[in-house]
Amino acid sequence: NDGIRAGAIGIGAPVPMIDADRSRVVFGGGVDALDTAMIAEILAGADGAGAPFAWELRRFRVGELGLANAAFGGVLLDGHVDGDDIRFAFESPDLVGSVVRSGNAPWQVELSRLALPAADSEDDPVPAEALRQLVAADVALAGVTVGDEDYGAMRFGLRPNANGVALTNLIADVRGLHIESTGEVFWSSAGETRFEGAVTANDLAEVLPLWDFAPSVESERFAASGSLRWPGSPLNFHLRHLSGDATLTLANGRFLDIAPGGTRILSLVNFSAIAKRMSLDFSDVFGEGVSFDRVEAALAVDDGLAHFTLPAEIVGTGSLFQLGGTVDLDSGALDNEMVVTLPFLRSNLPWYAAFLAFSNPASAAGVWIGQQVLRKQIDRISSGKYRVGGTYEDPVVEFVGIFDNDIDDLATAEPVVGNAPSDGAVVVP
Repeated sequence: NDGIRAGAIGIGAPVPMIDADRSRVVFGGGVDALDTAMIAEILAGADGAGAPFAWELRRFRVGELGLANAAFGGVLLDGHVDGDDIRFAFESPDLVGSVVRSGNAPWQVELSRLALPAADSEDDPVPAEALRQLVAADVALAGVTVGDEDYGAMRFGLRPNANGVALTNLIADVRGLHIESTGEVFWSSAGETRFEGAVTANDLAEVLPLWDFAPSVESERFAASGSLRWPGSPLNFHLRHLSGDATLTLANGRFLDIAPGGTRILSLVNFSAIAKRMSLDFSDVFGEGVSFDRVEAALAVDDGLAHFTLPAEIVGTGSLFQLGGTVDLDSGALDNEMVVTLPFLRSNLPWYAAFLAFSNPASAAGVWIGQQVLRKQIDRISSGKYRVGGTYEDPVVEFVGIFDNDIDDLATAEPVVGNAPSDGAVVVP
């Protein structure tokens, strides 16, 4: 038919058998190496119009397969190119999966295993050159590792444009965290990744060690959302160069006591160390660590320096801690004010009202109404303020004063002198 209908070629191996019911050229054997540029040239054909005949690889061996600046050894390829239908499966110790494309639609890439070599701790796991080699694709990765680091499973679309590559519909489960994009995720050619989305987890005591942090907080639920950016590829995420805005919430848990030193710790996650240095008796809420019903924080981050845009709140049974200021996510330096609403006065008022209900109902009603009307004033007279400095692992807590539940501008706030006894205890009349 004025062209090749079928055939068989063995490269360094016996000629493979031809299927009588298929009009293809079958290749067997193997080559020492293939890379991204070679594969693109083969698929494009000599004149850019694609292959002049249908062809198939059958258990075709590739000594080293180079894809986007990563090399995979000992790859077996099976698949075919038949008109605009392209389908290949590959198998190697570090790469297992398949790629499919029909016509001009994005590639469909499914990998059950992708193992990338470990990069230097200061290097981006995905070099900038890889950005220029990415094509439109819908990607599903069931298992990704970089060196010894497990990056879990993820799904996303790749849509290159003149300014970089957009990652669409991102869903990932990485070391106990569930990550979903809710807006733009973009790796720009200028060398920056932007992420808008949400991160959730259950018990942080199980998640934190997976990220090389001390298991210093338990939680029933953790959630964070925001719009963030960092230098390099999406896998080059580091707290020390993070910028953007985020909100964080924790529900039903406790801050645990942790030994000093060892693995790095996050500031709020080391709240137990801060609380224990405030010269207050919180035995009713400490127990084994500091319990909480809810933790909420809103942050603005600029190149690793986090600032509370609203006072962070740690709410427990009868107690309230509010924290404002900055946290350096790189050095661990703390520059904060903390307001503590003391539990004994605030929580005892309902019990006092209940007692009065038996002896003087009118007085009981008056106490209850007064508590509701004067709640802000009650919070103020049962509150104390502290300055929190030092670092994650060694916080320095200084008493400022009582009868104050406002977070001041730290640049102008001065310690209040004369409200604290010499032994550091706080006395509320």
